[in-house]
This record gives sequence, C-alpha cells and structure tokens, in this order.
Amino acid sequence: MMILFLPLIVIGVGYFLSRLMKIVDKPHLYVDTKGRQPIPTLQGIWWTLAIVLAFGLVLDGFPQPYGYVVFWLLVLCFVGTIDDVAVWLSLHPLVRFGVQVLCSVVLVYGADIPLTVSFFPLPSSIGLVLSVVRCLLCINALNRFDGINGQASGMASIGFFTIAFVILFVVLPAYPAIDEVRLLLLDHVGIISFVAWVLCLVMSVIEWKPWWLVRDAGILPMGLLLAFLSLQWWAKVGTMLVVLLPVILDSLWVIVHRLVVLRKAPWKGDYTHLHHRLQWLGWSKKESKVAVWIRGIVMAVMMLIQWDNSWNKVIIFLLMAALFWWINAYVFWVKKLPVWFSHAIKPYTDDKKLS
Repeated sequence: MMILFLPLIVIGVGYFLSRLMKIVDKPHLYVDTKGRQPIPTLQGIWWTLAIVLAFGLVLDGFPQPYGYVVFWLLVLCFVGTIDDVAVWLSLHPLVRFGVQVLCSVVLVYGADIPLTVSFFPLPSSIGLVLSVVRCLLCINALNRFDGINGQASGMASIGFFTIAFVILFVVLPAYPAIDEVRLLLLDHVGIISFVAWVLCLVMSVIEWKPWWLVRDAGILPMGLLLAFLSLQWWAKVGTMLVVLLPVILDSLWVIVHRLVVLRKAPWKGDYTHLHHRLQWLGWSKKESKVAVWIRGIVMAVMMLIQWDNSWNKVIIFLLMAALFWWINAYVFWVKKLPVWFSHAIKPYTDDKKLS
C-alpha cells in the first residue's frame, strides 16, 4: 500500500505547493479559457517525481536498467517544463526532438531492451532501431494529442492498465515455466505499471474540470515510460501500439498532411489533429476527449481477448491502421471536408459546442 500511497501524497502536496508558489496558468490569454480562475499548471513535474519515488520503493533504489529510465524521465520532465514555461528560454522543436532521440537511443542501448518478435526473429541492430522508433512514437503520439485537458493522460492510463493486465492474465498463464529472474522482472513491471495507471487516472480525472494541468512536463515522461515498460523482456506488449493507435496514427497523418497538402515543416503547429477536426464538426472538448478514450479502451479490449496470439494482433493492427488512413484520405482529401480549425474562426469552450 505504501508503494501507491506515498506517490499519491507527492501529487497532493505538489498541488498545494503549486498554489502556494503561484505556479498557475494564464486563462485570460486564450479564447477558450477566458472567464475561469487560474489553476495549477506543470503538475506533470509532480507526476514524474511520484513515479520516480515508486521506482525507488519497488526496487529499493535505482538499479540498472531502471536507473536509465529514471534519469531520462527527469530529463524529459525538465525539457517539457522549459517548453511549457517558455518565458526566458524557448527550445526549438528540433532541439526537443533531438533530446527525445538521445534519451531513446541511450535508454534502449544502455538498458539492453532491443525489440524482439516471437514469430519473426530480427537482427539485434534492427531490433534496437525499431525499439528507438517505438519510444519516439509513444512520446510524440501522447505529446501531440494533449490539446484537450486530460486527453493524453487518459490515454496513458489505458496504456499502463493494459500492461499490468497483460502481465497478470496473459503472460503469466501462457508461460508457466518462467525463470525466477524474469518472474521478478515481471513483478516489478507489473507493480510500476499499476502505480502509473492509478496516477495517470488521477491526473485525467482532475484535468477534467480542470483543477490542474499536466502539460509536457508530465506527458513526455508518460510516453517514455509506456515505451520502456512495454519493451521489457517477457513484459513487452505489442498491444501497446494498438492501444495508442488513435493517437499514433493521428500524429503520423498530421505530419503527412502538413508535408504533402499544407507544404510546411511538420513541427509547425496548427489545428489539424483529430480532436480539432471533431470540434470543427460540432463536437465539444469533452465529447472529443471521451470519444478518444472509448476508442482506446475498445482497441485494448480487442487486443487483450487475443491473449498470446501474436498474428491476430498484427492483423488487427494492420486492418485498423488501413481503415484509419482510408477514412481520413477519403473524407479530407477526396471529399474536401474542412480539416483546419482556428480559434480565430471557431472559438470553443468545454461546455458549448461550436457555433
């Protein structure tokens, strides 16, 4: 109980310290937040510290390879904090991406977690590259999908729950002859995944109103931790890519759309993500958020009921990816449905649909 209770205390104390230190947002600067009171921001810092504490409690310290992930969680939290504050120092998107690449490469190589596929052996060099790509996908998919309060933390909670569930109800029953070393690893990954699930769930619930904001300081570490835990030996979960399929495919689609249609750099921000397009069609923020969560839950259930059948999971992944891309290409490129959302044209709030 202490493993869960103490991290929750860190988050609670962090909330009051943020209030005391006046680390709050500026709602009067934005169209969709005018009229509400300032709330604590950068709560992702406290989420990251709570997870680091959980690692220390579960492992009695920070032995390798867990020391690598703890260090890079803190680095990403620091980079996210600078990006969120952006008062005296603003990092270029390529600099932030370079830090993500560096942390992914060092983590994957230093922790020795190359991607393996049980039904199709891969050379270690290719496995390492794919593992790095997977880390970057998880980090950026969540980060690019946090335009609505609680949306990214809610998707992360679904991901962490899936890892814990797979370990308990799929991996252990399917592989009863696991040796003690790997069994201990599974135990560690399962506990940390459970704690991360609870903490993300708390964040997504309290971001609903919102009472606080997580922002990049917490979303970046969430993505890296999801990738790390799902890549551990005997605990790697191919399911994770499908659970995060809505946010991963949306990020990839936006990049392609910016390059091919808008003809601009992919890191130039705009309002063309899925939740922006849903709002253009008349959905409120809360409706868009719930729709994304439900889709993530449905995808998780579809993958979990496949148990240890890897081929079924691959087929589901490919079918859902093809469906997503076909619908987007047909609706927005062929039928020319508006893909651009602008606050200046269509201001929105949490409680009112677009006019």
